[in-house]
Amino acid sequence: MTRERKLDKHVKKYIERELRNYHKLEKEYQELREEIIFSVPSLDGQPRGKSISKTTENKAFSLRTNARLQQLEKVIAAISKVIERLPDEKKEFVRCKYWSDEFTREGLAVKFHIDVSNVWRWADVILEQIAAEMGIK
Repeated sequence: MTRERKLDKHVKKYIERELRNYHKLEKEYQELREEIIFSVPSLDGQPRGKSISKTTENKAFSLRTNARLQQLEKVIAAISKVIERLPDEKKEFVRCKYWSDEFTREGLAVKFHIDVSNVWRWADVILEQIAAEMGIK
C-alpha cells in the first residue's frame, strides 16, 4: 500500500514539534484563555467614549479574535482528534516517541515488536493524519 504523498520535510518538522509540545500547548491555551477571561479592565476614572463598557462582550470578542488562541485551538484539536482515533498500541507509540525521552528508534522497535523502518512508517502516517486534520495536506 503506497501513500498518496509524503509531507514536505519542513511541514513534517513543524507537525512533529507541535506534537512534541502538545502538553505545553494545552497549558499555554488554558493560561491565555484564563488571562482573557479574568482580565480586569483598567478603571482610572477617565471616560472612554459615549457608550457603557460591556466587559463580558469584550472578553467574548477577545476569545474569538485572539490569533494565538485560535492557532493553539486548531493545533490542539487536530492532534486530539487524530490521537483519539488511534488504536491503543499507536497511542502508546505516540506517548513513547513524542512525549517521553525513554526510547530510541531501536528501543521503540523492540517495545512494539516491529522493524525500525516501521517506526518511521508509523510516525509518518500519524504526522500525515495530523497535517490533514489541520488542513495542511
